[in-house]
This record gives sequence, structure tokens and C-alpha cells, in this order.
Amino acid sequence: MMIVLLLFTSTIAIFSFFIRKDIMNPIFIFNFIWSLIILLFELQLFRTIEITNTTIGILYCMILSFDFGALLYSCIKKSNRKIKSDIVRKFQLRKSVFMVLAIVTIVTLLLDEIEIIKNLLSGLTFKQIMALANGKGTVEIVGSFRVLLYVFIVHPMSYVVSPVCAVQFIKYKNKKYLLINLIITFLNVAHHGGRISIFVLALSYLTVFLFYNKKEKREIKIKPKYKIIILCSIATFLYLLVLLSSSRGINDVWLSFYAYLICCIPLSTIYISSYLFAYVGSTYGALTFNGFLYPFFGLLQYFGFKAPNSYKNAAIVKNIIEDNYVRIGDYHATAANNFISAGAYPYIDGGYIFEIIVFIIIGFLIAYLYNKCCEKGSDRDLAIYCFCVIGVVFSFMSMMLSSYSYAIGLLIVAFILYENKTKETNRS
Repeated sequence: MMIVLLLFTSTIAIFSFFIRKDIMNPIFIFNFIWSLIILLFELQLFRTIEITNTTIGILYCMILSFDFGALLYSCIKKSNRKIKSDIVRKFQLRKSVFMVLAIVTIVTLLLDEIEIIKNLLSGLTFKQIMALANGKGTVEIVGSFRVLLYVFIVHPMSYVVSPVCAVQFIKYKNKKYLLINLIITFLNVAHHGGRISIFVLALSYLTVFLFYNKKEKREIKIKPKYKIIILCSIATFLYLLVLLSSSRGINDVWLSFYAYLICCIPLSTIYISSYLFAYVGSTYGALTFNGFLYPFFGLLQYFGFKAPNSYKNAAIVKNIIEDNYVRIGDYHATAANNFISAGAYPYIDGGYIFEIIVFIIIGFLIAYLYNKCCEKGSDRDLAIYCFCVIGVVFSFMSMMLSSYSYAIGLLIVAFILYENKTKETNRS
């Protein structure tokens, strides 16, 4: 069954690439990522547990529904041949607002990480620092104000900064934004040794670079000195990943990367089959969209209002998958947690039907935004599409909309950071 799915995803990825001739096409990205994940899983570099038909069914529904939603938008767009609007939408970055949020983020992280940075400079590893912290976190966030600061600004900015700064640097050659991006990324990495911020940075700059060259109809001709810079950047990127992994106590770094990439498949089987879920009530979408609901209901509960049972049940499910480290097979370097496929979230919420509906909508909306960016999309559209690419690429580890950092970050880019400078233009 998994081999059939691999053949399907590979075929769709190849066809979508040759039709659009663009690796930023969401159908290509989604099917390429899942072709890679499934292929690596089938290689079984270490023996994993046997996965259930439910897990396989979740993967089938997720991939087929996303592709159907994206193709549905393409069919509607082709059949609806209206005259193009004379309004060219232009959203301009509110630079002062962005700078305030960036400075607050930098100052907050820097103040909280002074001891961590000192310990790292003294030669301690992240594994030793985390052991000293007596838990899985290296920074303890206490107090209502600091919690609100992290929930609504600091953590969301870890996703916001790379898409926004990538547009400002690549399109407008503003080096100040690259510097801000690098500082916040470094501080996010120093926070607990996480590597996601580095991947978010790389994905954002690659997306904006390819889109900007496509939109300007320029051939990508890279000068020799820039080729050297790019190669050095890639080498530095790989070195940092290896260094961070080693610092976290991982000996076989490359096997650990393999485990990270494929663990969502066996973990989905383990968690969904767990007896723990038998005691959790219905979540009705609160797990899938927990990133939007968590800040809202968190505030209501702080002021004494009760959250609905579906939200409380979703919180229990998230605690189960985040706090329970389990063995996924013969990989004994460490136990795994948290990574389940994006499709598992709506499945837990409402079964296969809800999963199909959610991913048709997601595929449709991302295809709409992609086409908008290809035609006359604004800086804001491109920054939002970077968020979409991040969500699609990381679909092997989570439903990103269930993360408040990602969800609030998306809302900040969509509704706060850009102001509408649209003007009507007369076209002959």
C-alpha cells in the first residue's frame, strides 16, 4: 500500500513540475516532500514498528485531498476567464511596526538567554544545559506578562521574521533586514538548540528568490562571487545542523536526521492506537486549529471564563503527543515524541471525512495564493506564501496551524505588518 502511494506522489510531483516548470508550485512541493518521506520510510535503515491501516489511510486521504483541492482551484480558474482587474494591489511593510516587534523579540530573548550564551561560550553543550534546567526547556517563562509577551510576539516572530526579511532583502536589497533575521534566528537557536528556525530561514529566502526571479522574468544567472557565497552558506548551514545535533547529545547525526524525517509515520500509529486517546472526548476541529484557539481561550480562562470541552480535549491530546516519548523501532539513540503527520490532526478531530474536507480547503487556498503570487501578488502575498511553503514542507512533522507560534505569526503578517497602498490604474 505504501509503495502504491509512493508511486502516486512521485508521478504527481513529476507531472506538476513539467506542467508548471516551477518547483515553488505547491502540488510539486507537497508531493515531493511526501515522496521523500515515504521513500525513506520504506528503506527501513532501522526497523520501525509495523504501521496500521489507519495510518496508511490518513496519508492517502491527506495527499489525495490536498492535490484535489489544488487541482480544483486550477479548474475553476481556467473555466472562469474574466477580464483582469484594473486594480493592482500593493501592500507596503509597516517598517516601524516591524522594527518594534523585532526589537522587543531580540531584547526579550537576549535577556532570557544571557546565562545560556555564557554557558555555551564556556564550552557546555545544549544537552548539559538542558540537564541543568531539569527539564526539556532551557528558558523558564513565568509571570502573566512574560507569557503573553512570548505567546503574542516573541514566539510568533520566530516564524514572521524570515518571510518578511527575505522579501525586504532580496527584492529591495535592504541588508538591515538580513541582519535582524540572522540575530533573531541565532537567538531562537540559542533558546533551546532547536533547528527549525534555520530551516525556516532557508525556505523563506529560497522561496522569495525563486519567485522574484520568476515574476521579473529574469534568468537566474549567478555571478561567480555570489556562487561562492551561496556554497559557503550551504556549507555553514550543514555544519550548524551537525554542530547543534552533536551539542544536543546525538552521536550518529545523519541517522538522527533520518529518524526525524520518518518518525511521524510510526508515531502516528503509536499515538492514535494508544489507549490514552480512549479517555479523551471529541475535539471537533480544536486540535487542527489549536494555534488560533489557544491564545483566545487562554485569555478567556485567565479572566475566569470556561473554555469548551472540545478545546480542553484538544489540549489533552497535545499533551499526550508532546510529553510521551516512545520508541519507534530499533532506533535506540533516543525516544521520539510530537511528530505526527499533518493529516493525523483533522483525523483525530473528526475522522477521514473531516480530514478530507480540511485538506481540500488547504490545497485550494494555497493554490489560489500561489497563482496570485505568480500574477501580481504583493509583498504581503509573497510573505504569506512563504508561510504556506513552511507549512507544506513541515507537514511531515505537524499540522502547523495547531501551533500558536505559526498561527499568530500568520495573522501578524496578514493583518498587522502590511498597509494597503492600492491605487486604481487606467490601462489602455
